Amino acid sequence: MIKDTSDHKIVTTPDYNMYFNKHDGTMLRWGKTYSDDPQLAPMGPEILDLEISVGDCFGKCSWCYKSNTAGNGKHMNLESLQVILDKVGKQLTQVAFGITDANSNLAFPAMLRYCREQGVIPNYTTSGLGMTEELFTLSAKICGAVAVSVYPHQKNLAYDTIDRFLSTGVKQTNIHLLYYQENLKFVHEVIQDVSNGDISPNTVVLLALKTKGRGINLTSATEEQFNEIVDNAMIGNVPLGFDSCSAPKFEKWAKDNGEEDLLLYSEPCESALMSSYVNVEGEFFPCSFVEGTEDWEQGLSVLNCDNFLKDIWFHPRVIEWRKVLLNNCRNCPVFEI
Repeated sequence: MIKDTSDHKIVTTPDYNMYFNKHDGTMLRWGKTYSDDPQLAPMGPEILDLEISVGDCFGKCSWCYKSNTAGNGKHMNLESLQVILDKVGKQLTQVAFGITDANSNLAFPAMLRYCREQGVIPNYTTSGLGMTEELFTLSAKICGAVAVSVYPHQKNLAYDTIDRFLSTGVKQTNIHLLYYQENLKFVHEVIQDVSNGDISPNTVVLLALKTKGRGINLTSATEEQFNEIVDNAMIGNVPLGFDSCSAPKFEKWAKDNGEEDLLLYSEPCESALMSSYVNVEGEFFPCSFVEGTEDWEQGLSVLNCDNFLKDIWFHPRVIEWRKVLLNNCRNCPVFEI
């Protein structure tokens, strides 16, 4: 049973139950009892990462795992988005849009509106490039959260974008901060800026490097380097969040520092367990980082499937991915993180 109101979404089954608050993003999940921790959303993903543009990005970031560049852009249309949301199912709580520059896909504002109309909360990440007055205003009215990627070569643009979101009324405006060995000095600089009050995001979300695309020659942070980032943030009273890729490092930090209560808020890799990724062509992959890798050179077409659960969510390739991921304690089976 799915109950969908303007305030929340509730999914009820014998072995899997989910509560999602549409106002503040609170997500609760349990099994037959509150102490059970389900390892799979049987009705389909709770969260969908959706790429609506590739290329047409003027950021020129040396670590871009998609190797995006200006020109040769490809963009999803509104009709494809509508088909994808309909097929993925009503249990879906949120969509995280992959947009390249914010104005690359002219249908983006309409896509944000359509998600809300369907009871799905839209979110997105931007560097600040291509932001428009319409998007700032629309984000405050429609989005659950936005994230601004803060990079060394675009720091001022990012900070100005954060201030603009906050002044427009987007309370859950987060910093996305990519950490890797060659970038550690800048990571600590941003942490210090937040601690000093120079910029005041809702949360700083640490993102682990994936050595893919233009980031192939960069070096992932060690456990000790990650711990130093977390320690400095804690000393400076900086609110922190983490991507699922960072969960193993964070969980070890929590155990080593007597912060076991924080483990309740940690979600290791949930690819094809609780979430999934669909690229600009409408193809399903467990997550965006495995697209084009050895076992996932090509995805499964959501646009052309007859039944998402049968043809995609419980496809033999997806079942095998889950088996490998769960046998690996939900640590990434593809990248050394």
